[in-house]
Amino acid sequence: ARNPAFPYYGSPAKAQVQYMMENVSAIAKAAGTDVENIVRRLCFHDDFAYFQEAIDEWASWFPGVKPASSTIGLANGELVVPGAKVILDLIAYVPAS
Repeated sequence: ARNPAFPYYGSPAKAQVQYMMENVSAIAKAAGTDVENIVRRLCFHDDFAYFQEAIDEWASWFPGVKPASSTIGLANGELVVPGAKVILDLIAYVPAS
């Protein structure tokens, strides 16, 4: 989250997506797959002012074709996780070996 003393410094949504994707990558590897096998993304935003930084970070994880994606902004501006700007709901597959 942004430091209240410096409200215009940093990119909280970018940092949150990066953190989530690092964890998603670790989970995917433990399951025998990779983030490149994500096929669906549903993204919730508390404020669309953070959309661009979040989608830029997301796109950086997929240099080629991006997964199918939907983005939803919540009217009340509050996500279930306090301080979250972005929440991801992802679906991936594990290739048959």
